[in-house]
Amino acid sequence: LHARIVLTSTLALLLAGTVFFMLSERMDALNALFQSVTPRTAGFSGIDMTTLSEPGSILTMVLMFIGGSPGSTAGGVKTTTVAVILISTLAYLQEDNNVTIFKKRIEEKMVRRACSIAFIYFSMIFVCSMVISFAEPVQIKEVLFEVISAVATVGLSMNLTATLSFASKAILIVLMYAGRLGALTFIMML
Repeated sequence: LHARIVLTSTLALLLAGTVFFMLSERMDALNALFQSVTPRTAGFSGIDMTTLSEPGSILTMVLMFIGGSPGSTAGGVKTTTVAVILISTLAYLQEDNNVTIFKKRIEEKMVRRACSIAFIYFSMIFVCSMVISFAEPVQIKEVLFEVISAVATVGLSMNLTATLSFASKAILIVLMYAGRLGALTFIMML
């Protein structure tokens, strides 16, 4: 089941991201595929992130937030977490008490854990973005991009980090450690 969820969600993210980047950034298929992969795993920058369109920036942030699959060195909330949340939301909307993926029932404990992980990541991103945006005279989109990249341990940047104060850089460093350990582990550690 785990392998099927990983492969299906990864393929869906690759295809959707590639098509979206082809349309929003007017990229050829190979560059769009690369741009769809890199925010979730490697953090290699094939283009200057500051040149992305608004939709391209948002998609990049979403892909960074989702990240890779469990067992990989990629950060983010993980593809399986997003898949469980998506499927449980669909089950809730259909008033179905059983969350099933590929005809296999997902325990309620796993659904709660997936929702908790996503909530912790969202909370860290929100709080840290607000603190940095209060302290720095910069656009919120750029702050969000840097914060999500830090907590998802991606390594992409809109060239903002170098211009930030020591306190804002320290926040990003803590986020990188939290992202590397995993948000749930980091919160439990504190």
